[in-house]
Amino acid sequence: AVPFLNKAKTLIADAIDEPSLGNAQGLMIMCQLSFAMGQENSSMSYKALTFNMCILLGYNQLDNADGPSRPMHECGEPMVASAIPMDAMEREAARRVWWTVFSIENYSSVCMGMAPSVQAESCNLNLPGNDYEWKHGPPELSADGSPVAKRPRESENPVHHLMAYHAQLTIIFSKIACLVTRTGSDADDALAEFSELNSVLQRWYESLPKELRLSSVSSAMFGHTNPYEYYHVCVLHMRFYATVIQLNHAIPEFTDDPTIIEPGQRKCVIAASRISDMLRSSFDIPVLARDMNWYMCVFRAAHIHIYRLLSRDSESIARAKQDLAVHRKHLREGGALWRICYKLLSRLDDMEQMVML
Repeated sequence: AVPFLNKAKTLIADAIDEPSLGNAQGLMIMCQLSFAMGQENSSMSYKALTFNMCILLGYNQLDNADGPSRPMHECGEPMVASAIPMDAMEREAARRVWWTVFSIENYSSVCMGMAPSVQAESCNLNLPGNDYEWKHGPPELSADGSPVAKRPRESENPVHHLMAYHAQLTIIFSKIACLVTRTGSDADDALAEFSELNSVLQRWYESLPKELRLSSVSSAMFGHTNPYEYYHVCVLHMRFYATVIQLNHAIPEFTDDPTIIEPGQRKCVIAASRISDMLRSSFDIPVLARDMNWYMCVFRAAHIHIYRLLSRDSESIARAKQDLAVHRKHLREGGALWRICYKLLSRLDDMEQMVML
């Protein structure tokens, strides 16, 4: 991919001067590939270009009740003259580009301690569609509302539900990002928001259909037939647990009350342990199948295991060391393909040394 990335870099000046769906998609790929290669500053620059281009094209307002809207010049003309994509496939592609860059924008904001540029409430577009219906249209229904005919096996694949659930989780994470990066908040109001967001996360988890629950989707069901399918279900849960960690790990910044902090810490430990359990059952998933969502969740949970090393309970310390070994093994495997994994390993080592001091 590197020769293609280098060629794409030579075309950026022209691309950013011609906002379009194709150029936004290209910049998004450059953002993700640069991050995977360990070029984090370049990745953030491409993210910013993608984000601004999507706003200029009006993708964050794609499904506005009053019609798509785009930023306007003072004279009343759109800042970008190109038309909003009206073809169904183009509109769906635009939604997916927006929700992807919106997710990265929120995550990078938390990492830098800055409030997100755009809040979820200001996004007026639908969640990504069902893959099968996007390709083949909705099923025909009889008078009683049941499908006219049994749908092909492809429609029974649970993977096609994932885009919407990932987008829902991104919206929740956006609200968390706004909360943890906010300055000057009243402590009581902030703690009430923490409680509400924990409830929202739990409701999201409980809304998952049976085929997307790890209790019913096992490695035995997916892994031996198609490990890629098991991976897609697994990473959705990893993102959920990483979001639980992100929310509850920030509580001590708003209060020093142990009766509030300790339940949050327990939720972090449970969430990190769930990620470790998933990693233990997923070594058969090909390295090429794992993306940056996977490795960032591995890294986020490893933080909690490092803090567990401070426990006074020898059994807890032993389990934390075992879990950390699993996380490091996954990052070392990923490092053979993605340079960023070696950087994450180095940061874990530095953090462990600092915590143990």
